Amino acid sequence: MGIAKIGPRSPTDWMESKFWGAYRVSRAAKIRDGGSLTLISGFLSVRPSAYAVLQGATNAALEALARGLALELAPVRVNGGGAIA
Repeated sequence: MGIAKIGPRSPTDWMESKFWGAYRVSRAAKIRDGGSLTLISGFLSVRPSAYAVLQGATNAALEALARGLALELAPVRVNGGGAIA
């Protein structure tokens, strides 16, 4: 879906569920010693599409969140990404 076809609530809904949902879960998670946190984004963060601009931006934001959480939550291992395609 191209950005021109997105309804007025869709952009906030997309970020709310994929990005902010992952943020909230990562904050609430009780990770055991030796455990890890994995956030899955998607290939659109590294292979953008003219028809999925918002999805690519959201995926890139989720990967940046994973990198920041890796620093903040150390020594807990945080994995992030999703460029599988």
